[in-house]
Amino acid sequence: DSEMKGWLAQITELQGKQTQPRSRADLNKIAENQKAILELAEKVLAAKPEPADRDQVRDAGLQAIGLMSQVDPRQRTLLEKVDKLAEGTLADTPDGPLAATAMFIRAMTHLNIERDGSENDPSINKRLFAMAKEFAEKASTDPRSGQLLYMIGENALMDGQNDTALEALKFTVEQDSSGQFGQMAAGKLKLLEAV
Repeated sequence: DSEMKGWLAQITELQGKQTQPRSRADLNKIAENQKAILELAEKVLAAKPEPADRDQVRDAGLQAIGLMSQVDPRQRTLLEKVDKLAEGTLADTPDGPLAATAMFIRAMTHLNIERDGSENDPSINKRLFAMAKEFAEKASTDPRSGQLLYMIGENALMDGQNDTALEALKFTVEQDSSGQFGQMAAGKLKLLEAV
């Protein structure tokens, strides 16, 4: 279908326009670019593409959501979009790099958006930790798991939710003992025990 080919070409073209932000205007341009990629991805997915195109488009959509949640973490509508995209991906492609990316971006997007408010609702950090733990267990060799677990432990710590923080930091050390985030978590745990 020529319309779908056009959408796929537009996604590829927009992905090629990615630049490093140097100003707020650049960030706004990146956000607009990602929004366009996500809208195109949703159109392609609604048209039921072949599995290879579907996976490529889901990856593009997930990456777009991940960037958008970093640029503007107030976009709560991204939570529903990332959940839908991740669930569809995991249903069709439960293993491999795309499944790992779906789980990572879903958890990161929730962290980016929900950290504003997590200090008043301990269930948020518990849920984020459960997502990160599931990702780490499924993709145990993925270097992003240590980063995600550590960030969630840090967030829980800043929110004064020490039980969740300790659990997340200990799990970070288990998962990433020789990695950067495992080392950082081990250092944090020593400080906490000293206190």
